[in-house]
Amino acid sequence: MEISQNLLTICKLLEDKKAEDILIIDARKMSNVADFYIISTSTSNTHTKGIADFLEIEALKFKGFNYVNREGFNLSEWVVLDFNNIFVHILTKTKRDYYSLEKLLNEGNNIKTYDKFKKEYEKKENKIEKSNQEKKKENRNNKSNKKNYKKS
Repeated sequence: MEISQNLLTICKLLEDKKAEDILIIDARKMSNVADFYIISTSTSNTHTKGIADFLEIEALKFKGFNYVNREGFNLSEWVVLDFNNIFVHILTKTKRDYYSLEKLLNEGNNIKTYDKFKKEYEKKENKIEKSNQEKKKENRNNKSNKKNYKKS
């Protein structure tokens, strides 16, 4: 599973558990700890724990995920899940407002909302699919032309 698909899977799981304000931060140029950070907001400590538990269990069902560790689970105001090259931060609104991680990790155009990232990914996938269909059609035409050439 490629990194973009992993990001989408995690964000979809967060969305399924009603996490809010999901952001994807591309940190490849500024961090040697993780390639991407996903930041989301929970409505309460209990909600934070529920999201973290759900994400740990569900993400392991997908190939390509390498779950490493979690931090902050005891207090549950801010939980970090480490999926090796993706760090997922789940914070209560109070903690998110206070720490403003997205401001700390902002390097110009490296932050996208989940919705924007998903639309860009789907657009890219559609282009790839269209290109693949065109190649298949071209291959069929070439095979057909070869058959017609052999007959004559």
